[in-house]
Amino acid sequence: MSVDNDGDVRCFIAVDIPARQQQELWRQCRLWRQRFDAFRWGNPSQYHLTVAFLGNQPQTLLATLAEQLAPVVARLAASGVVADQLELFPARRPHVVAARLVPTAALNRLYRRVNEVCTACGIEVPQPSRSFHPHITVARFHRHSFHETVAPLKLDLTIPLTAVTLFASELTPDGAVHRVVERFLLHRG
Repeated sequence: MSVDNDGDVRCFIAVDIPARQQQELWRQCRLWRQRFDAFRWGNPSQYHLTVAFLGNQPQTLLATLAEQLAPVVARLAASGVVADQLELFPARRPHVVAARLVPTAALNRLYRRVNEVCTACGIEVPQPSRSFHPHITVARFHRHSFHETVAPLKLDLTIPLTAVTLFASELTPDGAVHRVVERFLLHRG
């Protein structure tokens, strides 16, 4: 776990993407990987759906967060979500390549409940300026900006949502490295 000088840990909460779907998403991105050298493609093993970015938090708070999050996540139903296109994200001033996920009621409920738990634990979760836009970041721009207009690439991938993970994240020159702090299974009805 990456701990800074103040004992804080850079962390986030995300939905796990199973290895099979990580590899399939990588395969479906092949056309863009061959076409664009302005993107730094991430390692498929690092693919995830961020539900809440927590920034730097005291290590002592993570145990409390995990304790509060476990029963909430256990009551939420496991489900699935569809990745339908690869696109530049966000639409205005994009800085990443993302697999867009089709929003579902279950995914929105998960997002709301996780953020409510974080807030109840005293964590100020940065709220997006608009509604939740579920996506999986697969690449970042090498350069600060990318000025080419690119039509989205159609994807066809269903991803099972079965677990939520609290990750510690360490920034390195080669990109972020994520380590599991705690994993919580969604309810399988």
